[in-house]
Amino acid sequence: MGFSSHKLRVVLLYILLGNFFWVSAVSADSPEEKIFRYPTENLDLNNLKFPFKTESKRKKIGLALSGGGARGLAQIGILKVLERENISIDYIAGTSIGGIVGGLYAAGFSAPELEKIALENNWTDLLKDTPSRLSLLFSQREESQGILFQFRFDGFKPYIPQALTGAQKFTNFLSRLTLEANYRAQLNFDNLKIPFRSVCTDLVTGEKVVLDSGDLAWAMRATMAAPLAFTPVEWEEKLLVDGGLVDPIPVDVVKQMGADIVIAVNTSSVLAAKEQILTPLDIAAQSTSVMTLEKKQQSLSQAQVVISPQLKDFTTMDFDKAKLLIESGEKVAEKLLPQLKLILENEIEIVSETPKYKIDQVNFEGNEKLDLGYIEWLTPWCNQKIAAISTSDSISEEGIIKNLEKLYDSGYFQQVEARLQKNGDNLTLTYLLKENPELENIVFEGRLVRESIPNPKGNPALGILNYQNLEKILAEKQNEYKKKGYSLINFRQISYDPNRKSLNVEVDEGIISRIKYAGNQSTKNWVLNRNFPLKENQPFNSRLANQGLANLHNTGLFEQTSLSLLPTSEGPAIELKVKEKKYNLIRGGVHYQDEYHSEGFLQLGNSNLAGTGDELFLHLQYGDRKQVYKLNLKGDRIFKTYLTYKLSLGYKKEERNLILNHKRIGFLEEERSTLNFSFGENIFKLGKISWEAKAERIVVRNSVTDSSEAKNLRSLIFKSTFDNLNKYPFPTQGSYHQIYLELAAKVLQGDFSHSKFFFSSEAYLSITERLNIHPKFSLGLSDRNLPFSEKFPLGGSRSFYGYYTDEKQGNKFLLLNLEARVKTAKRVYWSVRYDLGETWEKEKLRAKELKSAWGVKFSLDTPLGPLELAYGRAVFKQDKWYLNLGLFF
Repeated sequence: MGFSSHKLRVVLLYILLGNFFWVSAVSADSPEEKIFRYPTENLDLNNLKFPFKTESKRKKIGLALSGGGARGLAQIGILKVLERENISIDYIAGTSIGGIVGGLYAAGFSAPELEKIALENNWTDLLKDTPSRLSLLFSQREESQGILFQFRFDGFKPYIPQALTGAQKFTNFLSRLTLEANYRAQLNFDNLKIPFRSVCTDLVTGEKVVLDSGDLAWAMRATMAAPLAFTPVEWEEKLLVDGGLVDPIPVDVVKQMGADIVIAVNTSSVLAAKEQILTPLDIAAQSTSVMTLEKKQQSLSQAQVVISPQLKDFTTMDFDKAKLLIESGEKVAEKLLPQLKLILENEIEIVSETPKYKIDQVNFEGNEKLDLGYIEWLTPWCNQKIAAISTSDSISEEGIIKNLEKLYDSGYFQQVEARLQKNGDNLTLTYLLKENPELENIVFEGRLVRESIPNPKGNPALGILNYQNLEKILAEKQNEYKKKGYSLINFRQISYDPNRKSLNVEVDEGIISRIKYAGNQSTKNWVLNRNFPLKENQPFNSRLANQGLANLHNTGLFEQTSLSLLPTSEGPAIELKVKEKKYNLIRGGVHYQDEYHSEGFLQLGNSNLAGTGDELFLHLQYGDRKQVYKLNLKGDRIFKTYLTYKLSLGYKKEERNLILNHKRIGFLEEERSTLNFSFGENIFKLGKISWEAKAERIVVRNSVTDSSEAKNLRSLIFKSTFDNLNKYPFPTQGSYHQIYLELAAKVLQGDFSHSKFFFSSEAYLSITERLNIHPKFSLGLSDRNLPFSEKFPLGGSRSFYGYYTDEKQGNKFLLLNLEARVKTAKRVYWSVRYDLGETWEKEKLRAKELKSAWGVKFSLDTPLGPLELAYGRAVFKQDKWYLNLGLFF
């Protein structure tokens, strides 16, 4: 969305004159003389204004855009054709997806820019509420791994969401696109580049609500709030949902805005066949279509032009077919173009007849520096068809005015006049020109910038102030700011210094006057403040604002977040509104592993303890061979820092295999009672460094020897983790690295001493869209013989093929894995892996003792997590089948 110029019309002068040009025709004292002046007042060089908005004298065209989900992307194709044919739109009203497309177009995005937005964004991801993995702090990822479901409670009462999603990511996306336009419009949709209305339905009264002011992003979000799919939007005392329920194609709204001609675009859903109505959402969509059929036909009958793209092969969720949808819109618009032009030509043109004069002589006065040949070339060229200026032809008053406009729009003049004077039988036309002053440099002054640039000196006039050049310079400077995120950049005052022959530009960088938080009834203000990087008395930066909204969403504390820019005399004020979630929750997960069988866990707790964002939860995990019970208190951030902590008190009981010659001969029952405190720092969102103090009571019972042993372990642990895997499970790119160092000592009141070092490094490399290579290296070392419970394990489908889980144990180990994975269909994966590794007790690591294995695996990405069936075989003919279902925890 860039700064637009209107056929060489001068930005600065038009704003000065109040958003429109005015040409006067004044009779002199003598009826023998007539003067045409343009503009009506002399230019005030001490108070230039930038930019401007023009108004047309033609009849007004309104655009009424329907809903239809993804089908509505065809509207972009229609806008491309209208734009290409210079058919300007004066008013827009939209409902549902039409409100999105129309709102963005009204905010200043061109049709090609809308097309780019539609094609380059992942709409499926935008419409989800789940934050992307890499947008979370590492400490958040640790806790969320393995969670399959989550229920929240309002006190002790289960909380049922109003819809499948709050569409917060999509709302943030709309906010990012419209913040600047909404602020410059002073929150009034009539002040947008094109006046706009968002049509919604009040769920409380059932009435139509037409939004004409407020937060543009939320106005668009409200009109797309399809029942069951997206949560309603609270707007004052109203509860707003999809406007298509009451006005599927808002032709009447556009007419009320002042449109003389209405173009209605119908991309709404057609009635689905019986076999296509399968889900509750399908039923809701079909019910809406049935209820609005009559109203839709009434609206279409009121429009002068109706455009209905052929979209029978597309559904409301076909956002991945955006290119085809846009092309469908282009095709139907091009097909209807002759008919559309005919209607517009018959109804739009306002023709005014003006007198014509036969000119005997043409003179130019006042051009001190500009070459006369340039001026003579400039005037007739501006309107060759109706404003011929040779002495042998006649010229109309309209032609004279066009010549004045062209002279003025060259950028070299403060004011131009035309004097039509009769001397006897001769009629003389004299153009009176007042040139702009000399300009040597342009000085920019603001908080972020102070620089002076020379005035571009080009033909035909060297060193004269030229508004066209100045317009380009200011637009380029504005774009420089915007590229850095300073989207509210404006030029507060532009004044000319005749002594220095310079133009002084005072830059308004949008300094934030205040930041106000609202809606956080439980959450502390400093929790919001630490996640929102913008501060008072700093220039507003859209990048930081959008990052702040994403940060707040990623905390998991809020159902909705919104940012409004409020214009004040002191500068832009930020109002940050949040709607808090219910913080009492139950979450959990289940999985099945062929060796451990079924396991499941529940976590009960509060996710915003005392409004600090900290979590307190009880973890209950049960399986045939493993049980875990823990009470955890953790904070992902301590106050405004990235420091993190976790205090855990737990009990774990696990039955581990005892394997001899690839046969299970018994089990080792291990019980751990643990008190653990960790303190560390999130390295932004790429990893974490932590220090831990751990006290454990370990009891081990051997079913083979029928013996037991109890030990106290006291240790200090250093851990460093780097993680930028793009998703879990089935990552396609990124890497994961971990360093772990543990020091156990009797001086810490433990029963034994040892040191352990562990290192692992793995990466996922996308070779093609379907082929992925996954190398991994792991190394474990210790300084002495470790208790069995502390040894490094080797074996299992995730470690070494052909072996049982943890079949081998050692004081040292080395493992290399190389996996190739191919995605053969949607959610279907096949992989083959080669393993090379071994464990050692006391000996040094010897490469010649390394053992190898290979395996193949079939994986299916299911709603419960990965379903994996694998077969592995080791070098000494140990082999095994593996079956796993669900997320790992």
